[in-house]
Amino acid sequence: MHYLVINMHFLVLTMNNHGKTTFFLRHLEDTNRNNSGIDYEEDFYLNMQHSFSGRSGLHFYAYGDCLWRKRHRQNLQEDYNPMCAFEFVTEGDGILICENIRYELRPGDLYILWPDKTISARPGPSGFLRKKCVLLEGNLIDYVCKDFQSVNVIRPENPQRLEKIYADIKQLILTKGEFVQEELEVQSYALLVELNRLAMSEQYPYPLCQVLKLIDADLHVEHTLNSLCLECKMSISTLSKLFQRYLNTSPMNYIIGRRLEYARQLIKVSNMPLKKVAERCGYNSESFLSRSFKKKFGMSPASCRRS
Repeated sequence: MHYLVINMHFLVLTMNNHGKTTFFLRHLEDTNRNNSGIDYEEDFYLNMQHSFSGRSGLHFYAYGDCLWRKRHRQNLQEDYNPMCAFEFVTEGDGILICENIRYELRPGDLYILWPDKTISARPGPSGFLRKKCVLLEGNLIDYVCKDFQSVNVIRPENPQRLEKIYADIKQLILTKGEFVQEELEVQSYALLVELNRLAMSEQYPYPLCQVLKLIDADLHVEHTLNSLCLECKMSISTLSKLFQRYLNTSPMNYIIGRRLEYARQLIKVSNMPLKKVAERCGYNSESFLSRSFKKKFGMSPASCRRS
């Protein structure tokens, strides 16, 4: 690990076995003024261990904790790269224009920079916009986000869950050293699942959203039809009709699918032992998980990890 000070910036560099660089940039001063006269401050982590062409699984490319002031503007054109940026507004306000649609951003909003859209973003009337951003690439994004890729802005009523995920990501970067990437990818999956849940809340009836939220928050819990109905105060017939109408499946099949998909991503993006994966995904044993996994995906967990 190397430490450099460049123009009052603190730069930590690490090098992996393939010669790719990962760095975390932190300004030593609260603000920095560039040649255009725009004030900004930022912490920024960049992982260059994979090329942009790698589309398998989930690749955590960058994290930023940024403050824009005055004339700062972000312009992105179609096909600029295969990454998605998930930018969470924490202070100030902003203006987002996506495909000629204008959005006014406020604290607690999350806006998404999809790679196939023309987007412009800048601070709003307050003159500043503080945000936390995560840049990801990989085909897992297409899978988890497939139902809301037309959504550009998500406005959660209670953004505390998003705040915690971003705080956990920054804490990992600051404390985990060279092994941070695997845990960042797991946290990134948690971010995508939370965004999927928030986006679904605008598409599905409130009672169904409550059930989906309960399931996704506790995949390790042994849910039953009775326990779900008791928790969400509805009958079994109502619950079954909601799942069939909006998701075209039964509640139990939905739970099994979510558990196995979560298990697949843990296996692909981390070195977590299979026993631990089984525990996290609500399976009593490795063998039970392995049988279910092979039935759904056509390969064993070990083969999935090697691939």
